[in-house]
Amino acid sequence: LKIKAERRAKLLHHVMAEYNAMTKEYEIMKSETSILQQRNTEMYELMVKQEKQVEKLEQNVQVLEAENNELRRSRIIDASTKQ
Repeated sequence: LKIKAERRAKLLHHVMAEYNAMTKEYEIMKSETSILQQRNTEMYELMVKQEKQVEKLEQNVQVLEAENNELRRSRIIDASTKQ
């Protein structure tokens, strides 16, 4: 009977050690998951910000192209009136 109790105690100790190790591992994974989710959110926000900047740059390019075309037209008109 004493041997069974000792075996049970050893088994319980082993099970508790495994449980504690798994709990620590779970907490580490939970923390890493949280960090990865935060980084994912930051990267998504950065991507959205960069997309908005690209859109602004494309709009600026269109404005500059329109201004450039207008300048070309006015130069052509000036050149034709001087002749």
